[in-house]
Amino acid sequence: MPEATQEEPTGLLQVDALSGFNELGQKDMLWTMRHRWANGALSSFNCHRHASLLVLQRQGGSCELLRSKEGVTQGDPLSMVPHGLALRPLLEQLGSAVPSAVQPWCAGNAAIEGPVWGIAKAMRLLQQQGPA
Repeated sequence: MPEATQEEPTGLLQVDALSGFNELGQKDMLWTMRHRWANGALSSFNCHRHASLLVLQRQGGSCELLRSKEGVTQGDPLSMVPHGLALRPLLEQLGSAVPSAVQPWCAGNAAIEGPVWGIAKAMRLLQQQGPA
């Protein structure tokens, strides 16, 4: 497709990924970390190799324990590093498929700016490839 010119309509689309932190596959994240940032992979592996434990305490003192085996722990100051690295392959694929669309990302939120045809193409790719 042609690059954007002054006559082509442009726009900005804001994207909110459904619970991007919680639905991130830990095995894929750790594999990507190992191949993209080997020096930091061991630290992330140690943090995510076991299920995260969430303790919910009732007012009377009893509690429930929930184990999370996917995603990264929200509130962990280092969680943005593995989450961001896990998204890199998807973002690189979108960027090379539609170089005319600028796509800043922060956690599970993004914006796609550029020609309307580029935004539509990037969004279709994101819907196809993103869940995986």
